[in-house]
Amino acid sequence: MTQHLYEQADLLMQQALTMREQELGREHPDIANSLQNLARLYVAQDKYTEAEALYRRAITIREQRLGPTHHDLAMTLYDLARLLLTQQGYEMAKPYFERALSIFEQVWAAGHPDLMRLTEEYADLMFKVKREKEEFTAPSSPHQSQPPVP
Repeated sequence: MTQHLYEQADLLMQQALTMREQELGREHPDIANSLQNLARLYVAQDKYTEAEALYRRAITIREQRLGPTHHDLAMTLYDLARLLLTQQGYEMAKPYFERALSIFEQVWAAGHPDLMRLTEEYADLMFKVKREKEEFTAPSSPHQSQPPVP
């Protein structure tokens, strides 16, 4: 039942995207909204490759049309970072989190709840990146981690 609803939502969102592109052009900021909504639907269905492509296209449109420090751009960067994080791509997610956080710090007051939440998520990301690096560089054998016997 749920899959049927996803399929219906996908079809309707794609139709809306096509109509918006015909009416507004492929690079209008509203197109980025449609792309981001469709990408979120794909994430919910575990269609990560398709979602990533849509997020990247939305980012390009928003950078070109809204500028490099716009709140909507930051939201799309954040969504892409979360997608990459979901796929265990911590190192890949990091620059998108950092850029989104930088923009949010410019547009939100220091005590804004969303800014605090994003900062906590970024701290969690940094912890995971550090742990991943430690696991990667850890000796493969317990004997290798012991000092040599004199």
